[in-house]
Amino acid sequence: MKKLKSYFIKTFGCTHNIADSQKISELFFAMNINPVIEEVADLVIVNSCGVKTNTEQKILAYLEKIGKNERKVIITGCLPFIDRNILQKIEDLVPKFIAIIHPINISHLEDIINAFNEKSVAGIVIDRDLAPKIEKSKILIRSQDSPVGILQISEGCIGNCSFCATKNARGIYHSFPMEDLKGQLEIFFEQKKKEIWLTSQDCGINVNNSNVFFDLCDFISKRPEAVLVRIGMINPEQIMKDINKFLRIFESEKFYKFLHIPIQSANNRILQLMKRRYDNEDLAYIFSYFRETFPQFAIATDIITGYPDEKQSEFQDTLDFLQKYNPDVTNVSKFSSRPGTLARQSKPLDSKIVKERSKRAAELVSQISYERNSKWVGWEGQVLLNEIGKNNSIMGRNPYYKCIVVNEGKIGDLIYAKIVAAKKNFCLGTIIGNEKGL
Repeated sequence: MKKLKSYFIKTFGCTHNIADSQKISELFFAMNINPVIEEVADLVIVNSCGVKTNTEQKILAYLEKIGKNERKVIITGCLPFIDRNILQKIEDLVPKFIAIIHPINISHLEDIINAFNEKSVAGIVIDRDLAPKIEKSKILIRSQDSPVGILQISEGCIGNCSFCATKNARGIYHSFPMEDLKGQLEIFFEQKKKEIWLTSQDCGINVNNSNVFFDLCDFISKRPEAVLVRIGMINPEQIMKDINKFLRIFESEKFYKFLHIPIQSANNRILQLMKRRYDNEDLAYIFSYFRETFPQFAIATDIITGYPDEKQSEFQDTLDFLQKYNPDVTNVSKFSSRPGTLARQSKPLDSKIVKERSKRAAELVSQISYERNSKWVGWEGQVLLNEIGKNNSIMGRNPYYKCIVVNEGKIGDLIYAKIVAAKKNFCLGTIIGNEKGL
């Protein structure tokens, strides 16, 4: 039996999943197993996502393809663990899988690889009942060649949203130890990362008056290193607990004046059905207060269209809210019935109604995004180049995390640019100065 010497990771889902894949890469790096392109890899790792039905379908189709090709496969991520039937379906699609590993248990990878290399042991399922070999936060990301460092600050959730299956897999919220988080940050600082992303299922959770997030932000703000920090998703109910404390974070120039605040709906009855812990008035207060304090503050949000029993007037409440408060980015999702959720028990709306509402919402948010971007035309200032876009374009972000595409430069450069035109999803810029500051 040929031993596993190379791997390829296929990652689906959120920034948290990307960080899981980076940690998996660190474990393979320690085992001297090297990353290669998919076609020649000895082993394929599929890091899955269970948030949406259409994402599930893409993952299952991919698994079916590599299962038919009899590739050596390890599956991790949320999807196998949100529902027993999905786990069985995955096992049927990839009958010769080496292992299916719960995302909290990726630290068992070395033992799994050794067992396969030595005795061809396969078909292993490691769920959350088995304790991690080591806490995931102690797997430190060292070898990623990127100007961006991703820091997971916690895992799990304290909510019980009626539409979400992620908690089935990720479990109850627990924050990672501060000493581990500081240890990872020290590595990023030593590597001179230009940008750090803080990620979690909800970055702002406060449990028993202990909030790792605020302590971490305070730690970063006092460091001498020049770095820009993007804060991940924070649910509205967390912000409402102490909105001024959240706003004070953005007084530091180290933090992008940007936040992802998912509203899902702006109608109070639908929010109650969703078991969200805020109302329309809370949302209006948050959006207004952030923009009053920082007039150009960028807000991203999420909405779900066609939630079961959503009336046309209730859907209109969400459109009216978007029209009034103008989030810079809105992710529109058609309601997706997920396993093990309360909403799955409700009668869904007619698919034509859901499709029509999704189309209306998408048209509105495109218009709002374009109008928000148009207000930046003529702006000049600092832009950190951090991403390769379509057709090898160079993309960067200004201090308000506004996406700016420029005509030259390399990833990691801090340049001075002028925004010359607006598009729906980004701005066009031209470089007017050399790197300064960072």
